[in-house]
Amino acid sequence: MGTLQAPSILHYLQHEYRLTRTEARLCEFLLRGNTRPDLRRLLGINENCLKWHLKQLYAKTIGDSPHERDKLQKLTQLVYRLQSEQNYP
Repeated sequence: MGTLQAPSILHYLQHEYRLTRTEARLCEFLLRGNTRPDLRRLLGINENCLKWHLKQLYAKTIGDSPHERDKLQKLTQLVYRLQSEQNYP
């Protein structure tokens, strides 16, 4: 499996899902299997700040409606595809 090319995937996630840089980095760290304590340490934030960023990330990728839930599945599939193929749209 390939490695993430951070600038390319971060830029794509920011553009496609209107994520902030922190939210895009959070996606990358989650994909790598980091735990909540890892995320707090990597981002240099406290638990409440992490909760806020996760809430914003989920709102932008999942939303509340069943239709919006598809976005999380698409985001997950995209990130895995990008990681394994290094094929950025």
